[in-house]
Amino acid sequence: MKKAVLAVIFCFAAWAEDHPPLYPVLLKQSEVYQNQNFKFQRAGFEMEFKDVRLVMVDSEKGVTGAVLLGEGTFSFAHKTYKLGGQVSAALLRFNPDEYQALTQVDKAQRLADLGVYELGRSVWNSVARYCWQGDNGRLAMLPPKGQLSVILYTKDHGNVLISQDSKEVIVWGITEKKDLYKNEVQEQQQGQF
Repeated sequence: MKKAVLAVIFCFAAWAEDHPPLYPVLLKQSEVYQNQNFKFQRAGFEMEFKDVRLVMVDSEKGVTGAVLLGEGTFSFAHKTYKLGGQVSAALLRFNPDEYQALTQVDKAQRLADLGVYELGRSVWNSVARYCWQGDNGRLAMLPPKGQLSVILYTKDHGNVLISQDSKEVIVWGITEKKDLYKNEVQEQQQGQF
């Protein structure tokens, strides 16, 4: 139990002082999409899927996350640390103001696929507790703009949380229950997200 608490602290260390509110979140059957050639890049992190299913995580403030399902690749580099490989699912968290740009939903096709929706709910329910506080995944904080927060289901590293903001970078091995990398960001790098 202590390891899960540590992961929650890591993910929100940058804005925990502000005590942001929790918002109810919901995955909707009507918010399932398919996207060809999905690519996401931010702050040394890249993730790419040739064919991906997305299940959106909605809040009263707007869409604040997406569960991605499909075969893809990822890479992350910060200073001398590098991590990469194959990914079969991911949970990407973002500020609702970044929803359109980050999910590329304008290039996606809406799907009526209950199986994909249920898989998305399973991923959300399994890993939501590692990156934000809430009530069994029913409540979530809204990440600030520019925050990188992603949980990956990887082939070689198990489940991995990558969280980066203007103050620190954390790579937490959820499967291994240990820090894989942690580093405070230098002052000159602030604002580059």
